[in-house]
Amino acid sequence: MSLRTHHVAGNLECISLAATAQTPWRGLPKPFPLSATWAVYIDSSAPNDYMTMFSYGPNPFSSTNYYQAAIRASSGTGAADASWNLGFEGDHPPSGFTLISRGRWFYQGIRFKKDPASANKVVLEFYFDLPDLTQKLDVSDLVGDYSGTFLTPGSSHSLHIGENNWPATANNEAMEGEFQGVKIWQAFLDQRSLIAEAFSIWPVVPRYYNALWDIVPLISKYDKRRNNIKRTNNSQWTFPNVEPSTGNRRAPLQRIQGSWWLPSDILYSPATAATISTLAAIGVG
Repeated sequence: MSLRTHHVAGNLECISLAATAQTPWRGLPKPFPLSATWAVYIDSSAPNDYMTMFSYGPNPFSSTNYYQAAIRASSGTGAADASWNLGFEGDHPPSGFTLISRGRWFYQGIRFKKDPASANKVVLEFYFDLPDLTQKLDVSDLVGDYSGTFLTPGSSHSLHIGENNWPATANNEAMEGEFQGVKIWQAFLDQRSLIAEAFSIWPVVPRYYNALWDIVPLISKYDKRRNNIKRTNNSQWTFPNVEPSTGNRRAPLQRIQGSWWLPSDILYSPATAATISTLAAIGVG
């Protein structure tokens, strides 16, 4: 089972966590460092349009203080179809677009941090087809120092899974598909841990035990919080407008059993197609 969202104008069909009056982060995670993983099914009927997996930003849209793991319409790229997109100070990549495919699950992860050693002083990466680490978008095309961008969320910021945060600017970037197993950390997960976490509904890497900000299993549309898992967020996710439905699919490679295991065959093996065979062999899903 999963959270089923539909690409319908004005619905804002997703799950959301809005800013509060709390300080210093208004009840939201610190923007950097941050990592998140999830599984998303792109329906065979998904259009060639803008669609969103994970988004953290204000309403209305501003060109700064946001990031978004998303899909970009071909009208914005000139490509033959919709393509994977990473939003931060604009859209990335600026060329060499990778077209999406439909009718399948994708296991995905993002990670963000400030990094004085990088050319633009930030590292933002979106892995859209794990465990293949070559299927990645980043912001290496940005020129200049971006370390002062998006330091704190404002009063209109929110986290959204399945839709953008700015309906006042664009009222339909909802995914036509299903979501399961969303997890968010206040840490920059290493690549192998990102893979392991994307393939489980529950947190599995002990190294990041104290960094887990929230877990949103989405085994059904109401499965938005688990109190038996140690995490920082104490606020409940909501449906901001139209309530999504419970999907009839389940991500077949996401482990649904208990949390906190150490899948060493995944973490310490090359991230290639062979990892899928390893997952199958140990009974994941």
